[in-house]
Amino acid sequence: MSQVDTAVEAAMAGDRAEFGDLIHRYQDMAFGYALSILGNYHSAEDAAQEAFVSAYFGLPALRDPAAFPNWLRGIVRNTCRRQTRGRRTILVPLDDALDLSDGAVGPDEQAERAEVREQVLSAVMALPDRYREVVTLFYMGDLSQREIAEFLELPVTTVNNRLHAARQRLKGGLLPMVKDDFRKHSLPDDFAERVGKIIAVRGPVIEAQFAADGEPELLDAVTLEETLSLAVMQRLPGGRVRCVALTELPDLGAGMDVTSSGEIVQSPISPQVLREAVAILVRPNAQADAMVETGIKALDVLCPLPAGGTLALYGPAGAGKLVVLGEILQRLRRGPEITLLNFIQTGPPDKMRPPGDDELPNASGRIETFYLPADDSAQPSSAAVESIRDAVGGAVYMSRSMALAGLYPSIDPLLSWSRVLTKEAVGEEHVAVAQQVRETLHRAETVRERGKAALSPEDQGVLATADRLRSYLTQPLFIAEPYTKIPGEFVPVSQSMSDCRTILSGRYNDVPIEAFRFAGSLKLILARSS
Repeated sequence: MSQVDTAVEAAMAGDRAEFGDLIHRYQDMAFGYALSILGNYHSAEDAAQEAFVSAYFGLPALRDPAAFPNWLRGIVRNTCRRQTRGRRTILVPLDDALDLSDGAVGPDEQAERAEVREQVLSAVMALPDRYREVVTLFYMGDLSQREIAEFLELPVTTVNNRLHAARQRLKGGLLPMVKDDFRKHSLPDDFAERVGKIIAVRGPVIEAQFAADGEPELLDAVTLEETLSLAVMQRLPGGRVRCVALTELPDLGAGMDVTSSGEIVQSPISPQVLREAVAILVRPNAQADAMVETGIKALDVLCPLPAGGTLALYGPAGAGKLVVLGEILQRLRRGPEITLLNFIQTGPPDKMRPPGDDELPNASGRIETFYLPADDSAQPSSAAVESIRDAVGGAVYMSRSMALAGLYPSIDPLLSWSRVLTKEAVGEEHVAVAQQVRETLHRAETVRERGKAALSPEDQGVLATADRLRSYLTQPLFIAEPYTKIPGEFVPVSQSMSDCRTILSGRYNDVPIEAFRFAGSLKLILARSS
């Protein structure tokens, strides 16, 4: 039995790793054959991906492993026929096409490349079918005549004759152009890992299976029925991902074809679908009547995490959402079940990708995290976040202006809120202190808005207290130790409450404000200033 036959038998038994190897072996054949039928690179790639998904599910019906190459060719051919029957050609004016970005390539070179591509494909598609198949397979994947003969079920001599005839028709300057353009449009190295299937559907929340350790990145777009309509919001072990539909979709079911686009999603989730998805993601046994202590002062005092509940994080890029997310995961690894919704603003790809998302776990212990694309999530008054207010236990807004001022973690104390900041959940005294902190910070903003008018002693006191409160609510985080070289600090909530009461009294308004910044308890702050 040949090596290919052995791999086919293993794949027929459900071995996805062996099927991945088969994709690597035959992807250029499938792509080249699809190109010879469709005459379009993108359509041919879509057809090849769909064909391999269909092949994966159809493998149990394959009786003879040795027939795999010809069987796959039939699947590719049928897939291309479905595409040509159901696809409507969309014509785009050349001036519009020139607006599309292609790295550092200018409009003139883009136009030249498009002209070459059109010339090459027109020449190849003008060949008779028997020649077009052979020349496309030969130059697209550097396949040997023997491999092509096996795939097309032809004698090697026939393949050689057809290849010679095709070269004669493409002689002159066209043949080098075909070689060069085909090479530029070869399949990406990760093509095999992009093929997946739906394994579970719960409303707009879809779970899909990809090759082990080959799942798409967070916020990557996933293709469903040739439409980019899903976004990866969570990665799971073994190649599984959870996706969210960006718009309302028709009925879906397990076993449907999905492929990773390899590109970050560009569209936000619709408000209606977002509400449906969050209702599914929120744990049914969420406890909104108790808080969980994190040791992060700004959270524990002003926006306590709901034990067993759901918290939303939002704000602009560069405000430190992922740092706070990672810190919560690290501190509460053995804590209660918590769901964290991390909203990412849609926009240019270089601004959407969560920086360092491969370094931060997206699930840790009993904590689940999800990444949700929303076009206004950088705004304090985000309609997306507000639309799920009734379904979550709180929301943390990360302020870029605070981050630029060096106030880390940059949790905005006036915009962040928690449903468990009640006397029933945290006690009357806690609620009173949190309210006093917010009132002082708000009064200070009002004083500053009045401009440079002479300040009364009372106003000066409000500013001094507010500045020290803001600086006190900063602290070193454990996850940042490798970068700041400052040990992280865990401040018990009882200590944070006591410190805030003391600062609110104005007793330490004369202590240099620098001493309050990026420290732990008030005791350590006073020791630093002495």
